[in-house]
Amino acid sequence: VVSGAEDDLDDNNFVSTFGGNNSSYATMVRDLDVDSSGNIYAIGWVNYDYVTEGTDIYLIKYRKDGSVAWSKHLYANSYGTDHDEGYNIKVGSSGDIFFSGTTRYQSFSGIGGWSNIVGRINSSGVLQWLRVVGGNSDDEARTMALDSSDNVYVGGMTNNVGSNTMGLIVKYNSSGTLQWQRYMGNVGSGASTWIYGMDLDSSGNIYVVGTHTPAGSTARNYIGKYDSSGVRVWERTIYSDSVHTSDLSIDSSDNIYAIARSAYGSKYVVMKYNTSGTIQWQKNFADSAGAYVILTDIYAASDGYIYMTGGARITGSDNSDDVIMIKIDSSGTIISQRGLGEIGYSNQQPTSREDRGYGIKVTNDHIYVCGWTESIDTNSTPSASHKGLVFKVPNDDGATLYGTYDTSANDGVTTSNLITYGGLGQVGGVDYMAKPQTTAYTLTGTSYSEASVTFYSNGDSSSYQNEENAASAFTNTAIDTA
Repeated sequence: VVSGAEDDLDDNNFVSTFGGNNSSYATMVRDLDVDSSGNIYAIGWVNYDYVTEGTDIYLIKYRKDGSVAWSKHLYANSYGTDHDEGYNIKVGSSGDIFFSGTTRYQSFSGIGGWSNIVGRINSSGVLQWLRVVGGNSDDEARTMALDSSDNVYVGGMTNNVGSNTMGLIVKYNSSGTLQWQRYMGNVGSGASTWIYGMDLDSSGNIYVVGTHTPAGSTARNYIGKYDSSGVRVWERTIYSDSVHTSDLSIDSSDNIYAIARSAYGSKYVVMKYNTSGTIQWQKNFADSAGAYVILTDIYAASDGYIYMTGGARITGSDNSDDVIMIKIDSSGTIISQRGLGEIGYSNQQPTSREDRGYGIKVTNDHIYVCGWTESIDTNSTPSASHKGLVFKVPNDDGATLYGTYDTSANDGVTTSNLITYGGLGQVGGVDYMAKPQTTAYTLTGTSYSEASVTFYSNGDSSSYQNEENAASAFTNTAIDTA
């Protein structure tokens, strides 16, 4: 595609899978974002036969018609069984792309175990800068936010402050210069704090959601507000005993919507807070037929609705999770529910196949979801491990969801038959987009006890952490280019 010719492309709906067709290899896609021209950027990690050092960060760009502009893997130049994993990606105001994840590269002085990795690439996939921050023990980045000046905020955990796991927020400016790093959590044997989700309000305040386990107690959901310097404003816990990934998103009126798992019946809870930390409502997903829902990402869109993705068993007798897309209004009322995947078994898919959504973004016209799939496969013998999944469907509450989706944008790009790009319509006689919509779920008001909490520790972590320019230690290589 000639530069500047993107507006001439068709704005297609598509489904794309990629990854190993061998059971030894898997691909995970954890996040995606969309630029003003409709280009889609996704991030995750890969484990193929040509990946000799564990896993590599995987970055891919789709044009708005579903064709692949480029795809790259980022890996350490030399380190035994290195593992690099990409978790978050954001399009900046300049059009460049910012991303974060974790790495086990341990050749930097004073950095060991898992460390946070943060980088910037341009829209052509060329690496601009790359940083690693960590200490002698583990750090893991799980979430990221970007402000209007392209300052980067990364959230996760650190084991480098005292003897406990602490929540961690690190800020970089757009040039990759470390601005500050802050930790939060409690002391005491067994205490633990993780940050899994992050967003910014219109004033630049930072909101995080995760899990907190006090010493000698059980885990509970945690949500906190910090100012633009990372200093605590308020923190809350809600006693739903969560040890799973949670997330949050902030709408244009600075309302905070969070998702987390409840211990009661393994249900997922949706919560709405105001900027003062007062809970407005909380609801959980229930289904009398025995089906269940897992929520992994939430997005407050500009149309005023809230969108979520994850996995669900569409019927009580279903044997495999399918990707789910749920739309609610600001009061928590379900507007629409849709599933993508295969219900039960078929001749092509004779065993249980799981599908899961991990990232969701929404424009006025489209919904974009990424994740992984075991059921949607182009091969007569489907992969026994995860394949990467990115799809784009109309934002019309399912009115035109059904039918065969465009395949003309397929670039036909392959690498030793391990990667396949392009749209999928009918595969082996199965139309994966024509499955029944998910309608089994209801949102029921619930009331888990909530408390204000003040973590004993909330301070500067720079004396515990080391930061390195990692660009020369990593290679950013094209897997295939369209």
